[in-house]
Amino acid sequence: MAVEVGDVLQTKREEILRIAAKHRAFNVRVFGSRSRREAGPDSDFDFLLNVGPGRSPWFPGGLLADLEDLLLAGKSRSSPKLVSIRSYVIRF
Repeated sequence: MAVEVGDVLQTKREEILRIAAKHRAFNVRVFGSRSRREAGPDSDFDFLLNVGPGRSPWFPGGLLADLEDLLLAGKSRSSPKLVSIRSYVIRF
């Protein structure tokens, strides 16, 4: 039985949050086709997140690589953009 596309994020939720925290990111949200459960097997993963101080000057490269390793384990990486990150800082 194949894993449903939407189930991938649910089953790996804690690992995604752990990876995000490692890279000083928090408040991770999913948007796009995966959040609407309209994604196909080749759809990318779209994340919206906040980032805190102390992150690497190479952010978000390490975060993207770690998320791709987790979410695409054992799958072809033929697509040039498999995980996308949106980070916005809003100050009040």
